[in-house]
Amino acid sequence: MGLDEFALCVRNEILPPVWLADNASLPIQWSDLDFLNNNCEFRCRRDIESDYSWKQIIPYVLSVTGNGLLLIYQRHGTETRLHGLWSAGIGGHINQTDALSPLFRETLIAGMKRESCEELGISCRNFSLLGVINEEQTAVGHAHLGIVFTTRIPLSIPASSELKEWRFISLQQINLFRFELWSSLALKLYKES
Repeated sequence: MGLDEFALCVRNEILPPVWLADNASLPIQWSDLDFLNNNCEFRCRRDIESDYSWKQIIPYVLSVTGNGLLLIYQRHGTETRLHGLWSAGIGGHINQTDALSPLFRETLIAGMKRESCEELGISCRNFSLLGVINEEQTAVGHAHLGIVFTTRIPLSIPASSELKEWRFISLQQINLFRFELWSSLALKLYKES
């Protein structure tokens, strides 16, 4: 679908200013998202990718095994601006097929489940909300707002072709990899949770 798809987004002026800070990595609760129930809309990505008065909402999921290993992968997929960097997050745009309910929370979860299944090749059901991340240093960051979650996964996953050179690492090994900024911000939330 690419730039012709419609993605869930919100005007920056609606968001708490602290969420829009550069390098924001803030713990939040579900109740902190309630204001989005009536303030989000689906807009064509082609129109909002470079219109920085909007933030596209991206569920960003850290996948962790039962013994605490974190799934990471080298960026390769459709977002060419991130190629070559390592990522700890699975996620993507929330599209109109995810809007099974007028409630933001249910739409967010539907999009998160779809994206996780597409990229990991397994069905994930239990997600724990960690917080919100934002950066204003890159074109990707200017256009997107991350809502960070964790989910538990098994050690064996089929993973899609989007996950190039994926592997499991311990938290102690994180410094051995060059992560995209969003992953660094999400990992900060994870370490502090």
